[in-house]
Amino acid sequence: MKKSYHLPILFLFLLGWLGAEAGTAAVRLHLNTPRSVYAEEEYIFLPLLIENITSETVSIVLPYLQPREKKRLFVGQDFTLMLMADDQPVASFTNHMPPEPKPGSFRVDLAPGESISWSIPFPYDYYPVRLPCSFRVRLLWQRIESNEVTFQVLASTGTVNKTELLVNSDFSEGETFPCGWRIEHQTIFWNKQEKLLHFLLDVPTATGEGLWVYSLLRPIKTPGSFTLHLKAKSSGPEIIVFVEGWGLVAGRRRRLERNECFAHPATPDWETYRFNVVFSKPEVKLVRIRLFAYGRAGSVWFRKVCLTPAD
Repeated sequence: MKKSYHLPILFLFLLGWLGAEAGTAAVRLHLNTPRSVYAEEEYIFLPLLIENITSETVSIVLPYLQPREKKRLFVGQDFTLMLMADDQPVASFTNHMPPEPKPGSFRVDLAPGESISWSIPFPYDYYPVRLPCSFRVRLLWQRIESNEVTFQVLASTGTVNKTELLVNSDFSEGETFPCGWRIEHQTIFWNKQEKLLHFLLDVPTATGEGLWVYSLLRPIKTPGSFTLHLKAKSSGPEIIVFVEGWGLVAGRRRRLERNECFAHPATPDWETYRFNVVFSKPEVKLVRIRLFAYGRAGSVWFRKVCLTPAD
């Protein structure tokens, strides 16, 4: 009697446990990669499909990188990437870079058979990986694993002059994009024939977040003084060049110092600017340039952005 009394209870307990485990498999996560090979200058976004594969409505809290309308998933907490770089694990991968706006979150209810598409920014350069590098990536959420995607990132083919620190400082090299520079915005154009970058700002963009382009991270010796040479012109927007010093913090690359170089264009003609740049922290091992335009609608052109050790 004692054994027959407890077996149904044990069976119900196991049934409930299995049901809870089955509940965690309420969705299917499918990762994709548009390319099998990327250049160092290219931003990488991994398309994600989340599909309800049950007969009931499933609620999911989606953490996103600001702003929400860009549909970019924040990974590093509830959603995590299991990442191998050249068969070596990369621990605690996240695609949020402080002091960017903190990630937000919202709940989405998926009806049976319904799906939602999202995108995962993949900033591998936040981590000390060496290029070329082969990546293997899976997404994990509440014990649910996605399929694995694989791709390779190649080092830039651009050149660095002996006296300079940046790749392709005069925008003369490249095929479909300028070597050494990362362009994400659709209203920033590279004119290969004229060897220049063209920023086109409408009113909402100029008075909002502005437009920017990043250079690649490059090695630098600090502490030390440097000189930024800039040739640019503007029909109205303000120009700032941020010269960022980066270093390794807890296994992850972080921005440690930043120089702000305001151009203040006085005429619509080409002007040449010269700025003194200082990095005081010996922990700064890398440098990155951010070309930024904002304030008024119009056009900005860049023809030369050169960083050299100070004389």
